[in-house]
Amino acid sequence: MEIAVSAMGMEGTVDGLPKRGLMAFDQFTRLAADIGYHGICMRASLAGVDTPRAERLELKRKLDKLCLISTMVTTDFDVPLNNIRGPQAMREIGPHLDVADDFDSKLLRVCIKSWADLKWVQRAADEALERGITLTHMAHCQSMFETVDGAIEYTRRVNRRNFSLTYESTNWAWGHHNVGRETIKRIAPYLCYVYVKNTKAWEGGKKRMMRWDIGGSPFDDAYLDDPGTTIDFKEILEALEEIGYDGAVAVHQGPLEGESIEHCYRSSYEYLTKIGKFARRASATPQAPRR
Repeated sequence: MEIAVSAMGMEGTVDGLPKRGLMAFDQFTRLAADIGYHGICMRASLAGVDTPRAERLELKRKLDKLCLISTMVTTDFDVPLNNIRGPQAMREIGPHLDVADDFDSKLLRVCIKSWADLKWVQRAADEALERGITLTHMAHCQSMFETVDGAIEYTRRVNRRNFSLTYESTNWAWGHHNVGRETIKRIAPYLCYVYVKNTKAWEGGKKRMMRWDIGGSPFDDAYLDDPGTTIDFKEILEALEEIGYDGAVAVHQGPLEGESIEHCYRSSYEYLTKIGKFARRASATPQAPRR
């Protein structure tokens, strides 16, 4: 397995706009490389469909120099916001596939809100297959992947070998689903990517995540290594090893109140590499620039 870090952890609201980067690309990627991550989970706060291609290619060259890979791309802001505009990318998937191509990423995250999206997902997956790219949907509240059963059923109905599931620990935990060994074995045939983030889901939680199935779900954010929380990451990593998962495990954790971005990324890396078995970070040979 490889270990990556998502740009989500350094995003925030800037000038009233959500999901803007609080770190520059160079600062974020240098930090990831210095800590020891294999790669980054690219998001539109760093580069996406609205970023000129020449700029994207220059950013890719910078990643090569740092021996970082782009483990997955999320190419606009609507997909991670999971809003009603999220599925629109699948109506014209080409520009989003271009971003994945430019960063040599074989995984592109999409957003699905209804069964009416199914035909568009299939068409987008067929187009993505021509480029060797897999579309993936994250376990996410208020989506067709809000529950374990729902995620499996939708993935089966898409019925494309390049459409797969991204496991994410907290969204299913907020719905009181098992997120450990039992679930990982169930989703093993459909799994292509893993996000890890911690939470304490309980009635006294100060935050609330709205769900279609059970309404509001109270929770508190928590450090990955907090022993008094909902999620057992040692069990998760052991289960991933048992099913032979060899993809990326990406830290989807953001800093808690009073915590710096660097401390969040560094402490998460140290904890996960202590309890899990990850490949050594090899020095990659920079690729020739695309033309």
